[in-house]
Amino acid sequence: MSKKTRGILLVDDNPDDLAEMRRMLLIGSEDHFTFTQAGLGKSVIEMMRDATGGMPDCLLLDYHLPDMDAPEVLAALQGTDGMTLCPVVVLTGAEGAELGKLVLRAGAQDFIGKGSLTPIALVRAVENATERWTMVRELMNRERALAARERELYSLADNTPDILSRFDHDLRYVFVNKAVERMTGHPPAYFIGLSWRDLCIPVELCVLWEEALESVFRTGEPSAIEFAYDYNGQRSHYVTRLVPEFDGSGLVEFVLGVTHDVTKRWDAEKALREEDRRKDEFLATLAHELRNPLAPLTTCLEILKLSPAGGPAASRAREVMERQLRHMVHLIDDLLDISRVSTGKVVLRRSQLTIQEIVGHAVEASQPLIDAASHRLDVHMPATPIWVDGDLTRLAQVVSNLLSNAVKYTPNAGRIVVSANHENGQAVIRIADNGVGIPAHMMPRIFDLFTQVNGTLKRAQGGLGIGLSLARSLLAMHDASVEGESAGLGQGSTFTVRLPMTIAAANDATIDNAIDSASDATGRASTSIETGVTDCGVAAREEAPARRVFVIDDNVDAADMLVLMLELGGCVTMTAHDGEAGLLALDGFRADLAFIDIGLPGMTGYDVARQIRTDPQMNGTVLIALTGWGSEADKRRAVDAGFDFHMTKPVELAAVEALLSRAMAT
Repeated sequence: MSKKTRGILLVDDNPDDLAEMRRMLLIGSEDHFTFTQAGLGKSVIEMMRDATGGMPDCLLLDYHLPDMDAPEVLAALQGTDGMTLCPVVVLTGAEGAELGKLVLRAGAQDFIGKGSLTPIALVRAVENATERWTMVRELMNRERALAARERELYSLADNTPDILSRFDHDLRYVFVNKAVERMTGHPPAYFIGLSWRDLCIPVELCVLWEEALESVFRTGEPSAIEFAYDYNGQRSHYVTRLVPEFDGSGLVEFVLGVTHDVTKRWDAEKALREEDRRKDEFLATLAHELRNPLAPLTTCLEILKLSPAGGPAASRAREVMERQLRHMVHLIDDLLDISRVSTGKVVLRRSQLTIQEIVGHAVEASQPLIDAASHRLDVHMPATPIWVDGDLTRLAQVVSNLLSNAVKYTPNAGRIVVSANHENGQAVIRIADNGVGIPAHMMPRIFDLFTQVNGTLKRAQGGLGIGLSLARSLLAMHDASVEGESAGLGQGSTFTVRLPMTIAAANDATIDNAIDSASDATGRASTSIETGVTDCGVAAREEAPARRVFVIDDNVDAADMLVLMLELGGCVTMTAHDGEAGLLALDGFRADLAFIDIGLPGMTGYDVARQIRTDPQMNGTVLIALTGWGSEADKRRAVDAGFDFHMTKPVELAAVEALLSRAMAT
């Protein structure tokens, strides 16, 4: 074994004692020693505080020095941790247990009487003091590290949003972090030593926790529970993971619980479930609403087969078919509008207009529904125009949707009041009814997509729960708003639209605005078109030169019905069912107007239009795109291909007449 070298500091004012201590250490051990010595306590303190050469491995200290005694020196040599700076053995001339206890309490690691000194005893005292000092120092370092680690763990525990808790075999809390205060309002100390039953928790919750904890203690397997807890009138939802903590023998000593607040990922899941439920309801409603008009349409077709042409039954069947067809078109238009609004594809055609115009168009569009339900409609409009800036078609659609809702949710022979005025710089339109009303709990949701008012579905004459949502979205594009009011079920409801007013006067409606209203992407026609030229309807065209109109559509029924409509208006017509045949026939027909379907077999309607525009002999032919696609992009594409107008299927007589009037005017 290699020999150690120990540095020893000898402190004694007697030179003979110093020499004897050196001798005993040298002959009592095989280790090497280096010695430093001092005769005063003050000198020892200075040497130890300076310690430029490092600390000695052991200090042999005489109890009685000329300037101070050993306890005083020991007190001065203590560090901030309460231990002496190096191992200390005190040598005393007088022996006794009390003196030994005194120096040990003062910080010495060992003591020995000078009368009992032998080489072996002195070396053993030095070795024991060194080992004891080292062990205590290591223990203190470990305790400090453990305390630091414990502080770190407590800091982590108290700053985590999760509730951390530890339970013993009696299911009592032995630890809980500060997060519990957010859940219960009580500090952690409140829980220590208590079980869930001691805390007066609801019985069903106590049973849930007890069974889960006992299972973990019994099986040693982790477990998880979910529960809700009410605090300050608010319900929160939690998930707790219970984990076993094993002792040295492999038995479960404690169970650690980690409780996470899931009230928000739970509210979100609930909202998703609600959205999914509403989606299913919407799809069911959509299927129902689309089947409703299909049934009478099918019946009417059979009636037309069996009834004489022009007879009362056939006439009645046509009326029903027209009404049901308009209903289906309205449903599809609403769906398309919602899609366009949600994807930002709606482009407003803004102009200066009055709310009198808006209400007039809306009432006109809703009048058939109002008449069918035998409602009384009162319209109160101010004599002075109230000007706004907006898209007439879209704003009239908003008011029409609100009117339709009032019609649907008001029992037959009810009363609907439409009024307009201005308040605080805003144009205000109100639609009030004495219908079924809206329950208070539904008021915050009535403008949500696919929402139907519970308990009033039987009153609805069709609808998908998207009218109010669409109205709000379209108004938001105008920096406008809509709000609903109701005193409750059976108390009717009132919807109020507010639009920013403008001061500038507007010009009279131009023919362009009239045509846009008649052939808007919704496929509906305005029933009243005010223009600066003579209306070229059926009666007017009876005295005008017959217009030559060509129809190209691969849908034979659609083409034939459009041709029949045109011929009733006095037009000369020709039909083709694909692009190539249409181009060949057009060359000899010399059409004034051509209705061309876009989705043709072979070459598309766009291709047909482009080829027509290359023929100088057909420069004067007005081309009208006829298609089921009615977005702004579709309209721009039609213009780029050479079309003069764009009509969205299905088309009605009023829209066709408006376009014929436009063509004759130009």
